[in-house]
Amino acid sequence: MNEYEALYAEICDQTEAGSLCWKQIPRHANSEIILNVEEVLRQYEATFHRHGQAYKLLLLDKRHKEIDFLFRKFELREPELHVIHEGELLTSLNQLHIDPSRLGALLGVVEPQSNLTRGLLGKPQASAATRQA
Repeated sequence: MNEYEALYAEICDQTEAGSLCWKQIPRHANSEIILNVEEVLRQYEATFHRHGQAYKLLLLDKRHKEIDFLFRKFELREPELHVIHEGELLTSLNQLHIDPSRLGALLGVVEPQSNLTRGLLGKPQASAATRQA
């Protein structure tokens, strides 16, 4: 496992354990950092602590292109995960480092846990005490 995969695994573990709290933010937020911000469908943010530092994670659900197949258009979507520190992009965990299906799986875990989706589905937000119990 390389260092990108180890970082990704730690993010996934904390997300599944509930210690990372993801919130959906406006899709055009962070436009000074994100390439092709017009392709962002949804954007999630969490604060990630590692080695005594706090990092901002951005998980993007992006529409990359459409393809025509048998007279139908299909949209290709690829998630991206970016690590920001003090307003600077440190690294991006995308298809160059992590299999896109694994990034898609993280998106599938984050979406129902996010602040807006929990409100829509009627699930109460867990308090910090509940998550630690």
